Amino acid sequence: NILKKHRLLNSLETLLASFFLSTFIVWGQPLEIEVRAKAGLQFNKVRFEAKPGQKVVLDVYNDDQMAHNLVFTKEGKRQAVANLALTLGEEAEAKNWVPDTDDVLWATPVLKPGENHKLKFTAPNKSGVYPYVCTFIGHGFVMYGAMYVGKDMPEIAKDLNVPELARTGGVPKEEEAIVAKGALKNFRYRVYEGGWDKLPDFEKLKPVKTGEAKSGIADTNFSKKRDNFGIVMEGELEIKKKGKYTFNLGSDDGSRLLINGVPVVVNDGIHGVVRKSGSTNLNAGVNLVRIEYFEKGGGEHLSLDMSGPGIKKLQLARNTAPKNSQKNPYPTGNPIIPENNEAVMYRNFIEGASPRGIGVGYPEKVNLCFDANTMQIAILWHGTFI
Repeated sequence: NILKKHRLLNSLETLLASFFLSTFIVWGQPLEIEVRAKAGLQFNKVRFEAKPGQKVVLDVYNDDQMAHNLVFTKEGKRQAVANLALTLGEEAEAKNWVPDTDDVLWATPVLKPGENHKLKFTAPNKSGVYPYVCTFIGHGFVMYGAMYVGKDMPEIAKDLNVPELARTGGVPKEEEAIVAKGALKNFRYRVYEGGWDKLPDFEKLKPVKTGEAKSGIADTNFSKKRDNFGIVMEGELEIKKKGKYTFNLGSDDGSRLLINGVPVVVNDGIHGVVRKSGSTNLNAGVNLVRIEYFEKGGGEHLSLDMSGPGIKKLQLARNTAPKNSQKNPYPTGNPIIPENNEAVMYRNFIEGASPRGIGVGYPEKVNLCFDANTMQIAILWHGTFI
Protein backbone atom coordinates (compact mmCIF):
# COMPACT_ATOMS: atom_id res chain seq x y z
CA ASN A 1 0.00 0.00 0.00
CA ILE A 2 2.83 2.37 0.88
CA LEU A 3 4.48 1.61 -2.47
CA LYS A 4 1.20 2.30 -4.33
CA LYS A 5 0.74 5.63 -2.50
CA HIS A 6 4.32 6.60 -3.31
CA ARG A 7 3.76 5.84 -7.01
CA LEU A 8 0.47 7.76 -6.96
CA LEU A 9 2.17 10.80 -5.40
CA ASN A 10 4.94 10.65 -8.00
CA SER A 11 2.34 10.49 -10.77
CA LEU A 12 0.47 13.50 -9.33
CA GLU A 13 3.70 15.48 -8.99
CA THR A 14 4.62 14.70 -12.58
CA LEU A 15 1.14 15.70 -13.79
CA LEU A 16 1.17 18.98 -11.83
CA ALA A 17 4.69 19.78 -12.99
CA SER A 18 3.65 19.22 -16.62
CA PHE A 19 0.56 21.39 -16.10
CA PHE A 20 2.46 24.31 -14.60
CA LEU A 21 5.24 24.01 -17.17
CA SER A 22 2.77 24.10 -20.07
CA THR A 23 0.97 27.02 -18.43
CA PHE A 24 4.26 28.86 -18.04
CA ILE A 25 5.12 28.26 -21.69
CA VAL A 26 1.72 29.57 -22.82
CA TRP A 27 1.76 32.68 -20.63
CA GLY A 28 5.50 33.31 -20.66
CA GLN A 29 5.89 33.30 -24.43
CA PRO A 30 3.48 35.70 -26.17
CA LEU A 31 2.60 34.91 -29.75
CA GLU A 32 3.73 37.81 -31.94
CA ILE A 33 1.98 38.10 -35.31
CA GLU A 34 2.26 40.78 -38.01
CA VAL A 35 -0.83 41.48 -40.12
CA ARG A 36 -0.87 44.03 -42.94
CA ALA A 37 -3.86 45.53 -44.73
CA LYS A 38 -3.14 45.49 -48.48
CA ALA A 39 -4.58 47.01 -51.62
CA GLY A 40 -7.60 45.15 -52.95
CA LEU A 41 -9.29 44.76 -49.51
CA GLN A 42 -7.00 41.99 -48.28
CA PHE A 43 -5.04 41.03 -45.19
CA ASN A 44 -1.62 39.59 -46.00
CA LYS A 45 -2.12 36.99 -43.26
CA VAL A 46 -5.55 35.41 -43.38
CA ARG A 47 -5.12 32.86 -40.60
CA PHE A 48 -2.86 31.85 -37.72
CA GLU A 49 -2.79 29.46 -34.77
CA ALA A 50 -2.76 30.26 -31.03
CA LYS A 51 -2.93 28.13 -27.89
CA PRO A 52 -5.89 28.46 -25.49
CA GLY A 53 -5.11 31.17 -22.96
CA GLN A 54 -1.98 32.33 -24.80
CA LYS A 55 -1.03 35.99 -24.83
CA VAL A 56 -1.10 37.45 -28.34
CA VAL A 57 0.52 40.62 -29.71
CA LEU A 58 -0.89 41.49 -33.12
CA ASP A 59 1.17 44.13 -34.96
CA VAL A 60 -1.28 45.61 -37.48
CA TYR A 61 -0.03 47.81 -40.34
CA ASN A 62 -2.03 49.60 -43.02
CA ASP A 63 -0.17 49.41 -46.34
CA ASP A 64 -3.20 50.46 -48.37
CA GLN A 65 -4.24 53.90 -49.63
CA MET A 66 -7.57 53.72 -47.79
CA ALA A 67 -8.40 53.30 -44.10
CA HIS A 68 -8.91 49.92 -42.39
CA ASN A 69 -9.39 48.39 -38.96
CA LEU A 70 -9.19 44.85 -37.58
CA VAL A 71 -11.91 43.42 -35.34
CA PHE A 72 -12.00 39.99 -33.66
CA THR A 73 -15.44 38.45 -33.10
CA LYS A 74 -16.89 35.45 -31.37
CA GLU A 75 -17.15 32.22 -33.34
CA GLY A 76 -19.49 32.50 -36.32
CA LYS A 77 -20.21 36.22 -35.75
CA ARG A 78 -18.01 37.82 -38.39
CA GLN A 79 -20.76 38.67 -40.87
CA ALA A 80 -23.18 39.81 -38.17
CA VAL A 81 -20.62 42.25 -36.75
CA ALA A 82 -19.71 43.53 -40.22
CA ASN A 83 -23.40 44.15 -40.98
CA LEU A 84 -23.91 45.97 -37.67
CA ALA A 85 -21.00 48.29 -38.50
CA LEU A 86 -22.91 49.48 -41.56
CA THR A 87 -25.76 50.71 -39.34
CA LEU A 88 -23.59 53.05 -37.25
CA GLY A 89 -24.30 56.04 -39.50
CA GLU A 90 -22.82 59.32 -38.23
CA GLU A 91 -21.39 57.55 -35.16
CA ALA A 92 -19.17 55.30 -37.27
CA GLU A 93 -16.09 57.52 -37.28
CA ALA A 94 -16.19 58.19 -33.53
CA LYS A 95 -16.59 54.46 -32.83
CA ASN A 96 -13.84 53.42 -35.27
CA TRP A 97 -16.47 51.47 -37.21
CA VAL A 98 -16.82 49.01 -34.33
CA PRO A 99 -20.45 48.32 -33.32
CA ASP A 100 -21.58 48.05 -29.70
CA THR A 101 -22.13 44.31 -29.36
CA ASP A 102 -20.91 41.52 -27.11
CA ASP A 103 -19.93 39.64 -30.25
CA VAL A 104 -16.86 41.89 -30.58
CA LEU A 105 -13.85 40.57 -28.65
CA TRP A 106 -11.00 42.96 -29.51
CA ALA A 107 -10.47 45.70 -32.09
CA THR A 108 -7.93 48.20 -33.38
CA PRO A 109 -8.84 51.81 -34.11
CA VAL A 110 -9.29 52.81 -37.73
CA LEU A 111 -5.81 53.02 -39.25
CA LYS A 112 -5.24 55.58 -41.96
CA PRO A 113 -2.73 54.81 -44.75
CA GLY A 114 0.68 54.01 -43.30
CA GLU A 115 -0.42 53.82 -39.67
CA ASN A 116 0.32 51.00 -37.23
CA HIS A 117 -1.28 49.64 -34.04
CA LYS A 118 -0.32 46.86 -31.62
CA LEU A 119 -3.34 44.88 -30.44
CA LYS A 120 -2.65 42.88 -27.26
CA PHE A 121 -5.05 40.26 -25.89
CA THR A 122 -5.28 36.78 -24.40
CA ALA A 123 -6.63 34.03 -26.65
CA PRO A 124 -9.86 32.40 -25.41
CA ASN A 125 -9.54 29.30 -23.23
CA LYS A 126 -12.18 27.63 -25.36
CA SER A 127 -10.89 25.95 -28.52
CA GLY A 128 -12.44 27.24 -31.71
CA VAL A 129 -12.09 29.39 -34.82
CA TYR A 130 -12.29 33.11 -34.03
CA PRO A 131 -12.74 35.41 -37.04
CA TYR A 132 -11.10 38.80 -37.56
CA VAL A 133 -12.52 41.27 -40.04
CA CYS A 134 -12.19 44.83 -41.32
CA THR A 135 -15.53 46.51 -40.58
CA PHE A 136 -14.68 49.81 -42.29
CA ILE A 137 -17.28 50.89 -44.91
CA GLY A 138 -18.43 47.44 -45.93
CA HIS A 139 -14.97 45.90 -46.25
CA GLY A 140 -16.06 42.93 -44.11
CA PHE A 141 -17.66 41.11 -47.00
CA VAL A 142 -14.25 40.26 -48.47
CA MET A 143 -11.59 41.39 -45.97
CA TYR A 144 -11.28 38.90 -43.13
CA GLY A 145 -9.33 36.03 -41.62
CA ALA A 146 -9.37 33.57 -38.72
CA MET A 147 -7.47 32.72 -35.55
CA TYR A 148 -7.42 28.98 -34.83
CA VAL A 149 -7.28 28.39 -31.07
CA GLY A 150 -6.42 24.84 -30.02
CA LYS A 151 -7.48 23.53 -33.44
CA ASP A 152 -5.53 22.41 -36.48
CA MET A 153 -5.86 24.52 -39.61
CA PRO A 154 -7.15 22.68 -42.68
CA GLU A 155 -5.54 22.90 -46.09
CA ILE A 156 -5.97 26.54 -47.11
CA ALA A 157 -7.66 25.62 -50.41
CA LYS A 158 -10.45 24.01 -48.34
CA ASP A 159 -10.59 26.57 -45.53
CA LEU A 160 -13.96 28.33 -45.66
CA ASN A 161 -12.91 30.66 -42.82
CA VAL A 162 -10.67 32.68 -45.18
CA PRO A 163 -11.60 34.70 -48.30
CA GLU A 164 -11.94 32.95 -51.62
CA LEU A 165 -9.01 34.93 -53.01
CA ALA A 166 -6.74 33.44 -50.33
CA ARG A 167 -7.99 29.93 -51.06
CA THR A 168 -6.97 30.35 -54.69
CA GLY A 169 -3.49 31.67 -53.92
CA GLY A 170 -4.15 35.39 -54.19
CA VAL A 171 -2.55 36.55 -50.93
CA PRO A 172 -0.38 39.69 -51.44
CA LYS A 173 3.39 39.29 -51.54
CA GLU A 174 5.35 40.36 -48.47
CA GLU A 175 7.78 42.48 -50.48
CA GLU A 176 4.95 44.91 -51.20
CA ALA A 177 4.85 45.92 -47.53
CA ILE A 178 5.56 49.42 -46.32
CA VAL A 179 6.70 50.64 -42.92
CA ALA A 180 4.23 52.50 -40.73
CA LYS A 181 4.39 56.25 -40.27
CA GLY A 182 6.39 57.46 -37.33
CA ALA A 183 9.37 55.26 -38.20
CA LEU A 184 11.97 57.72 -36.87
CA LYS A 185 13.07 56.53 -33.44
CA ASN A 186 14.90 58.51 -30.74
CA PHE A 187 13.48 61.54 -32.52
CA ARG A 188 14.86 64.92 -31.43
CA TYR A 189 14.40 68.48 -32.70
CA ARG A 190 15.91 71.95 -32.25
CA VAL A 191 14.14 75.21 -33.13
CA TYR A 192 16.01 78.38 -34.13
CA GLU A 193 14.90 81.94 -34.86
CA GLY A 194 16.32 84.19 -37.56
CA GLY A 195 15.81 85.54 -41.07
CA TRP A 196 17.87 83.70 -43.68
CA ASP A 197 17.98 83.50 -47.47
CA LYS A 198 19.50 80.02 -47.33
CA LEU A 199 20.09 77.31 -44.75
CA PRO A 200 22.48 78.55 -42.05
CA ASP A 201 25.09 76.50 -40.21
CA PHE A 202 22.79 75.50 -37.38
CA GLU A 203 25.69 74.09 -35.35
CA LYS A 204 26.96 77.67 -34.86
CA LEU A 205 23.59 78.91 -33.61
CA LYS A 206 21.86 78.61 -30.26
CA PRO A 207 18.40 76.97 -30.36
CA VAL A 208 15.45 78.67 -28.67
CA LYS A 209 13.74 75.34 -28.07
CA THR A 210 14.71 71.66 -27.99
CA GLY A 211 12.69 68.53 -27.43
CA GLU A 212 11.73 64.99 -28.35
CA ALA A 213 8.69 63.89 -30.35
CA LYS A 214 7.02 60.51 -29.89
CA SER A 215 5.25 60.91 -33.23
CA GLY A 216 8.45 60.04 -35.08
CA ILE A 217 7.46 62.39 -37.90
CA ALA A 218 9.25 65.66 -38.69
CA ASP A 219 6.84 68.57 -38.30
CA THR A 220 7.15 72.35 -38.82
CA ASN A 221 4.72 72.88 -35.97
CA PHE A 222 7.55 72.26 -33.49
CA SER A 223 8.08 76.01 -33.95
CA LYS A 224 5.57 78.41 -32.44
CA LYS A 225 6.54 81.06 -34.99
CA ARG A 226 5.29 80.84 -38.57
CA ASP A 227 7.95 83.11 -40.10
CA ASN A 228 11.70 83.60 -39.61
CA PHE A 229 12.48 80.28 -37.99
CA GLY A 230 14.48 77.15 -38.65
CA ILE A 231 14.34 73.55 -37.39
CA VAL A 232 16.80 70.68 -37.25
CA MET A 233 15.17 67.26 -36.80
CA GLU A 234 17.14 64.07 -36.20
CA GLY A 235 16.22 60.44 -35.65
CA GLU A 236 17.09 56.84 -36.32
CA LEU A 237 15.54 54.93 -39.21
CA GLU A 238 15.69 51.14 -39.13
CA ILE A 239 16.16 49.58 -42.56
CA LYS A 240 15.22 45.92 -42.92
CA LYS A 241 16.66 45.28 -46.39
CA LYS A 242 19.94 46.48 -47.85
CA GLY A 243 19.45 48.36 -51.11
CA LYS A 244 18.81 51.62 -52.92
CA TYR A 245 16.26 54.00 -51.39
CA THR A 246 14.70 57.13 -52.89
CA PHE A 247 13.70 60.18 -50.84
CA ASN A 248 11.26 62.90 -52.01
CA LEU A 249 11.70 66.19 -50.16
CA GLY A 250 9.29 69.11 -50.63
CA SER A 251 9.60 72.47 -48.91
CA ASP A 252 8.80 76.18 -48.82
CA ASP A 253 11.35 77.66 -48.09
CA GLY A 254 14.67 75.76 -47.95
CA SER A 255 15.44 72.26 -46.73
CA ARG A 256 18.11 69.58 -46.75
CA LEU A 257 18.11 65.84 -46.02
CA LEU A 258 21.18 64.02 -44.72
CA ILE A 259 21.44 60.26 -44.20
CA ASN A 260 24.32 59.07 -42.04
CA GLY A 261 25.85 62.54 -42.36
CA VAL A 262 25.79 62.60 -46.17
CA PRO A 263 23.48 65.04 -48.09
CA VAL A 264 20.93 63.10 -50.16
CA VAL A 265 18.50 65.88 -51.15
CA VAL A 266 19.30 69.63 -51.11
CA ASN A 267 16.32 71.93 -51.64
CA ASP A 268 17.79 75.21 -50.40
CA GLY A 269 16.89 78.86 -50.92
CA ILE A 270 13.75 81.01 -50.77
CA HIS A 271 11.00 79.62 -52.98
CA GLY A 272 7.46 78.30 -53.07
CA VAL A 273 6.72 74.60 -52.74
CA VAL A 274 9.48 72.78 -54.63
CA ARG A 275 9.95 69.01 -54.53
CA LYS A 276 13.29 67.32 -55.20
CA SER A 277 14.38 63.70 -55.06
CA GLY A 278 17.58 61.85 -54.28
CA SER A 279 18.66 58.23 -53.86
CA THR A 280 21.24 56.46 -51.73
CA ASN A 281 22.28 52.93 -50.85
CA LEU A 282 21.51 51.95 -47.26
CA ASN A 283 22.62 48.96 -45.24
CA ALA A 284 20.23 46.94 -43.11
CA GLY A 285 20.09 48.23 -39.54
CA VAL A 286 19.89 51.70 -37.99
CA ASN A 287 20.57 54.71 -40.23
CA LEU A 288 20.77 58.30 -38.98
CA VAL A 289 18.36 60.81 -40.56
CA ARG A 290 18.76 64.58 -40.30
CA ILE A 291 16.29 67.10 -41.78
CA GLU A 292 17.15 70.81 -41.86
CA TYR A 293 14.48 73.39 -42.69
CA PHE A 294 13.97 77.15 -42.61
CA GLU A 295 11.02 79.44 -43.29
CA LYS A 296 11.55 83.14 -43.96
CA GLY A 297 8.04 84.29 -44.85
CA GLY A 298 4.94 83.62 -46.91
CA GLY A 299 3.95 80.04 -47.59
CA GLU A 300 5.15 77.22 -45.33
CA HIS A 301 5.57 73.58 -46.35
CA LEU A 302 7.61 70.51 -45.46
CA SER A 303 7.01 66.97 -46.69
CA LEU A 304 9.28 63.95 -46.99
CA ASP A 305 8.59 60.40 -48.05
CA MET A 306 10.76 57.45 -49.05
CA SER A 307 10.52 54.25 -51.04
CA GLY A 308 12.76 51.27 -51.64
CA PRO A 309 13.08 47.53 -50.99
CA GLY A 310 10.11 46.49 -48.85
CA ILE A 311 8.84 50.09 -48.57
CA LYS A 312 6.12 51.28 -50.90
CA LYS A 313 5.75 54.79 -49.48
CA LEU A 314 6.74 55.95 -46.01
CA GLN A 315 6.00 59.45 -44.75
CA LEU A 316 8.81 60.96 -42.67
CA ALA A 317 7.83 64.66 -42.54
CA ARG A 318 4.76 66.85 -42.66
CA ASN A 319 3.73 70.34 -41.59
CA THR A 320 0.69 70.91 -39.40
CA ALA A 321 0.88 74.67 -38.88
CA PRO A 322 -2.20 76.05 -37.03
CA LYS A 323 -5.20 76.45 -39.30
CA ASN A 324 -5.78 80.00 -38.05
CA SER A 325 -2.42 81.01 -39.54
CA GLN A 326 -2.81 83.99 -41.89
CA LYS A 327 -0.61 82.32 -44.50
CA ASN A 328 -1.94 81.07 -47.78
CA PRO A 329 -2.93 77.40 -47.37
CA TYR A 330 -0.71 74.80 -49.01
CA PRO A 331 -1.25 71.06 -49.28
CA THR A 332 0.55 69.09 -46.57
CA GLY A 333 1.68 65.49 -46.31
CA ASN A 334 1.72 63.35 -49.45
CA PRO A 335 -0.54 64.77 -52.20
CA ILE A 336 -2.51 62.40 -54.45
CA ILE A 337 -2.06 63.46 -58.07
CA PRO A 338 -3.82 62.05 -61.17
CA GLU A 339 -1.16 60.55 -63.43
CA ASN A 340 -0.91 59.17 -66.98
CA ASN A 341 -3.91 61.28 -68.01
CA GLU A 342 -6.21 59.05 -65.93
CA ALA A 343 -8.62 59.76 -63.07
CA VAL A 344 -7.67 58.73 -59.53
CA MET A 345 -10.03 57.58 -56.76
CA TYR A 346 -9.63 58.14 -53.00
CA ARG A 347 -11.80 56.44 -50.36
CA ASN A 348 -11.27 57.76 -46.85
CA PHE A 349 -12.53 60.47 -44.50
CA ILE A 350 -13.24 63.57 -46.60
CA GLU A 351 -14.26 66.76 -44.81
CA GLY A 352 -17.66 67.94 -46.02
CA ALA A 353 -19.03 64.46 -46.75
CA SER A 354 -20.22 61.51 -44.68
CA PRO A 355 -17.73 58.73 -43.72
CA ARG A 356 -18.69 57.03 -46.99
CA GLY A 357 -17.27 59.76 -49.22
CA ILE A 358 -15.52 58.75 -52.46
CA GLY A 359 -13.22 61.35 -53.99
CA VAL A 360 -12.43 61.36 -57.74
CA GLY A 361 -9.69 63.54 -59.21
CA TYR A 362 -9.41 64.19 -62.94
CA PRO A 363 -6.32 65.24 -64.95
CA GLU A 364 -8.14 68.42 -65.98
CA LYS A 365 -8.03 69.42 -62.26
CA VAL A 366 -11.81 69.18 -61.87
CA ASN A 367 -12.57 67.04 -58.83
CA LEU A 368 -15.62 65.75 -57.01
CA CYS A 369 -16.62 63.85 -53.88
CA PHE A 370 -19.53 61.41 -54.18
CA ASP A 371 -21.37 60.68 -50.92
CA ALA A 372 -22.46 57.01 -50.91
CA ASN A 373 -24.82 57.68 -47.97
CA THR A 374 -26.91 60.32 -49.75
CA MET A 375 -26.15 58.96 -53.25
CA GLN A 376 -25.25 62.38 -54.62
CA ILE A 377 -22.25 64.63 -55.29
CA ALA A 378 -21.32 66.37 -52.03
CA ILE A 379 -18.38 68.52 -53.16
CA LEU A 380 -17.14 69.82 -56.51
CA TRP A 381 -13.92 71.81 -56.84
CA HIS A 382 -11.18 72.89 -59.27
CA GLY A 383 -7.42 72.66 -58.69
CA THR A 384 -5.36 70.31 -56.58
CA PHE A 385 -7.11 67.02 -55.80
CA ILE A 386 -6.14 65.78 -52.30
